[in-house]
Amino acid sequence: MNERNGNAVRTILFETERLTVGSFIPEDANDLADILTDPEVTFFEPYLTFTREKCVQEAVHLSKSNEFYAVLQNGTVIGKIYFSKQQADTYTLGYTFGAAYQGKGFAAESIGGFLEYAFSEWNVRRVIAEIDVRNSNSVKLAERIGMRREAEHKALYPDKHIPARYHDFYIYAILKQEYIRKDKKIIKTKNPSLTPEEMRAVKFYEGDITENDRDDSFWGDARAYITLNALLYDNLATEYVRSHEGKRLNPAISANSPRLVRLYAALLSAAEKGVQTADMICYRVERADDFEVCLERGMTNAFTSTSRSGFLPAYGDKQKIVLLCYHAPAGTPLIIFSNLLNQYLKSNEDEILLPPFLRFDAEKRPLTDADCCIFDQNDAPPIAAYDLYILPKQHISLCTEHAAALPDIYPTVAKLYAQIQQNIPEDHLNPDDRAAYLQYKRALRCCFKHSDPPTTIL
Repeated sequence: MNERNGNAVRTILFETERLTVGSFIPEDANDLADILTDPEVTFFEPYLTFTREKCVQEAVHLSKSNEFYAVLQNGTVIGKIYFSKQQADTYTLGYTFGAAYQGKGFAAESIGGFLEYAFSEWNVRRVIAEIDVRNSNSVKLAERIGMRREAEHKALYPDKHIPARYHDFYIYAILKQEYIRKDKKIIKTKNPSLTPEEMRAVKFYEGDITENDRDDSFWGDARAYITLNALLYDNLATEYVRSHEGKRLNPAISANSPRLVRLYAALLSAAEKGVQTADMICYRVERADDFEVCLERGMTNAFTSTSRSGFLPAYGDKQKIVLLCYHAPAGTPLIIFSNLLNQYLKSNEDEILLPPFLRFDAEKRPLTDADCCIFDQNDAPPIAAYDLYILPKQHISLCTEHAAALPDIYPTVAKLYAQIQQNIPEDHLNPDDRAAYLQYKRALRCCFKHSDPPTTIL
């Protein structure tokens, strides 16, 4: 469920009797300014009161975040909700509402609905809120929506104006099983959407990196998809091909196997939420060597970026290419970026992401004159073109038991990637390092399960 405002699309999570809760869009700047330029509204916030000019930048920032949500009444933003994952499926809740909308039950209605949504759609286990003990209205609100006081922390956070002065804070919390006991449902209509973890994974795959993550060796890699997909092939040929094309392999992607598996799982679960009710055709310019592996196995071998807008020049940065036309029947799990993200980096590409290990039937077709106007990195035309018919009723999942057994081979991966980037031939690599890396990739692929009937991907 989306709403369009100009060129921006607002993703709606749910609606209550009087309110709508969804993503921010840049066009919310004026409404946001009415809230954040009020010193009384921002008195207990950790940030200083905004200027109207700064709210233009803030609206853009919030529109790209997966931690902030807009509360709207009749299309006007009246408040914002902060919801951020901490650990062990625990999320921190925060909220800010315009002065004109306080005391009317809007905060309790929207936040109560947000808890209902988070517990039912995102399977959140526990939600906490840190509240300044002087903020009596926020304390009353937390208790009204069913949260209980767990602790009082003395001198927890500094005053934003006087850093030498610290304030006491209450810790309020609520568990999923406590909230679901409530008989009255607040949400009137809801849109099953991406969880914060799924949203982050989709944006990360797309290369949408936040400022806070730019210095992180994992989350700061705007082209992490190169390594994420290379890990899913069963040999070293794809690593060498990517290196010859001038692309960087990032060893940090496999430095933390549980994190890597969670990322793959989040992408797969996001794809399940993108299942379409109609057949779809999408296009890809592919490396001939990579496609040969897929053709031999009869399945996609990695996450596959395609476009509904034809064969795009942006996909022609490869050597020795083939043209692929994917026919995805209704029910195929996939990620349509424009449907799941209110904005994204490559919106002009109309991108569709297919999961790995989808089985297909292939039919080779003659190259047309238009096909031969597409060139690879060396200005060579495609060597072939295929229609790929994805088989119906397929679903890919991850086996967490196999994932937990993945070894830590980061030093080996770092050394191998450095040697591959230096174009050291495969037969000159250390045999033990090569064997350990290939075994790791095999174990990683074994974490993926194919349904109908359930089988392990080898």
